Amino acid sequence: MKQAEARVSAIERAPGRKSAVDIYVDDSFWRRTNARAGRDAGIAVGVQLNPAVIRTLEATERAAAREMSLRLLGYRARSVSEIRIKLTASGLGPEAVEDQIARLSDAGYLDDAEFARSWIDDRIRVRHYGRHRIASELVAFGVDPSVFSSLLDEVSTEDQELTRAMWLLETKHHRGVGRDPAAGLHRAYQWLLRRGFSAGVARRAVNRCEESPERPRTGRNC
Repeated sequence: MKQAEARVSAIERAPGRKSAVDIYVDDSFWRRTNARAGRDAGIAVGVQLNPAVIRTLEATERAAAREMSLRLLGYRARSVSEIRIKLTASGLGPEAVEDQIARLSDAGYLDDAEFARSWIDDRIRVRHYGRHRIASELVAFGVDPSVFSSLLDEVSTEDQELTRAMWLLETKHHRGVGRDPAAGLHRAYQWLLRRGFSAGVARRAVNRCEESPERPRTGRNC
C-alpha cells in the first residue's frame, strides 16, 4: 500500500476508551489516536493519508498531551506513571506521551521523589495513616519503592508509628461504653491495620491502650 494512495476508510471509538478512536486505512487498522487530536488534524473518512496529514496529527497529539497533562497537574501533583497512563488511555501515541513527560520532568513539574515526599507528608500529618498504607498507595501510583522507602524511614520510624497509633486510639477511635472489652480491643486492632499500621505496632498500641488508667473513665481509646 503506497502512502500516497492510502485513504482513511473508517474511524471507530476505541473499546472502553471514550476519548480514543481507532483509525483504519484502506480497511486495515492503522493506529489509535485521541479523538480530539484526530479531528483537529483533519482526520476523517475519505481523507488521503500523506506525510503532511501525519505531521499535522503528530503536532495535534503533542498539543493535546500538553493541555491534558497540565490540566491533570492543576488538580494535584502526579507521578510520572499517572501521567503516562492517563495520556495513553486518551489515545495519544507513545511519541507524544513520552515527549510531554520529558518536557514536564525537565521543567520540574514531574518528579516522583517530590511527589512521594508531598504524599507522605499529607498522609501522615493530615490522614494519620501508617506506613504500610502509604507505601501501598505510592506503589499504586507507579512510584518505585526505591524512590520513597528512605523518605518513609525518615519520618515514620516504628516508635513514631506507635506514638501516632496510640494517639489515634485516644482521640479518633471510639469503641462505645458497655461493649465487650475483648471485642473492643479486637476492633481497635483491626482498625489500626486498615489504616496501614503493622501488626506489631497495632498490637503494642492496643495493649498500651488497654493498660491506660484513662480508658475506663472516658470510654474512649480502644
